[in-house]
Amino acid sequence: MARTLSFYFLIFVILLTSLGSLSLAEENTTSTRSIFLPTDPFSFQPGKGQEVANTYCVICHSADYIYMQPEHSKDKWAAIIHKMKLVFGCPIPQDQIPALASYLFQQNSLSPFPPTGSQ
Repeated sequence: MARTLSFYFLIFVILLTSLGSLSLAEENTTSTRSIFLPTDPFSFQPGKGQEVANTYCVICHSADYIYMQPEHSKDKWAAIIHKMKLVFGCPIPQDQIPALASYLFQQNSLSPFPPTGSQ
């Protein structure tokens, strides 16, 4: 009998704790919080493939990071893009990889654009 009462008491405590947690969760969801993420200080140079780079590369890193890379051949850029897709999960469609590799190859000796108004 004492064991049964202890069991019911334990269930009662768990239910009260759960209900208390739910009410706290409701309170937290009613407040609004804002965050501000930093903007990329550089952008890609214009060219065929810029839109693909802006769509997929900057998901994980800045344009400036790509311009810091050493010069690579188109094949090496394609291999890097495949690695980003297969190992790191970049959602770039397979048919966009050659255009992006060509674009990045063309960008080898260029510098990224600073944001408008920061010159």
